Amino acid sequence: MDKSSYHSGTDRLTSSGAKEILKSPAHYMLRYGPKAKRPQPTAAMRFGTAVHMLILEGEEKFKRHVACRPDGLNLRTKAGKAEMEAFLQATNIDPGMVFSQFDYDDMFWMRDAVMKHPVCAEILSDGTPEHYFEWQHGPTGAPCKAIADWVGGGCMIDLKTCQDASPEGFAKAVYNFKYHLSAQFYLMGDAALNHGQTKQWYWIAVEKHTHQVAVYHPDVKMDEIGYRLCEEAINRYAECKMNNDWPSYPKVAKELISPSWAR
Repeated sequence: MDKSSYHSGTDRLTSSGAKEILKSPAHYMLRYGPKAKRPQPTAAMRFGTAVHMLILEGEEKFKRHVACRPDGLNLRTKAGKAEMEAFLQATNIDPGMVFSQFDYDDMFWMRDAVMKHPVCAEILSDGTPEHYFEWQHGPTGAPCKAIADWVGGGCMIDLKTCQDASPEGFAKAVYNFKYHLSAQFYLMGDAALNHGQTKQWYWIAVEKHTHQVAVYHPDVKMDEIGYRLCEEAINRYAECKMNNDWPSYPKVAKELISPSWAR
């Protein structure tokens, strides 16, 4: 599966698209529709992509697609820019996947920390990285697709690089970035393809720079909330797709409810 085309188009819903359509269908269409302009990946996103490749797909593939910037290279000078251009031509590596020596070394420390963790070593011992699959949502027939970081041994795994892998810090990230919606989206698709059989979901959280690792699975309430959000997003997508109507926010004045943290 070409990942460059995975995050484009509206023919099939992804978990990222599900999060977007919960803002509004108009937001979803602006991000994935025919006139969409894909935002450039941030430095943090590129770093995370490289770490995923190293940990889940192996050092050999990693070194074909990721490089360390030549030592002492000064990109502020004409000579430095010329040296960098020659380096990119020689290696045929995307400029966005060339990292400083500090970040490059950090990736290997993170890889080693994950592989030394006893639970990670067990659940990553057998399986397939970047597992792509498609399915149709049973109640609505909505077409969906997903790429799971790792599938194998009765497990489905999502690897997350983060600043805080503590239980409190990572739980906050789960709700802020709707990781629980993604988990239920992937599990729903996998169950649809495997006659209702479900896998155990794990997040592997590894901290950048400190290289601390934690492994989590969602509690019942997190599963319930994630599933509810997932169903709401898919139902909204199916309705909009059927009517070819992708509305924005309501056109009437609504009462603004105080958020729980303010209350």
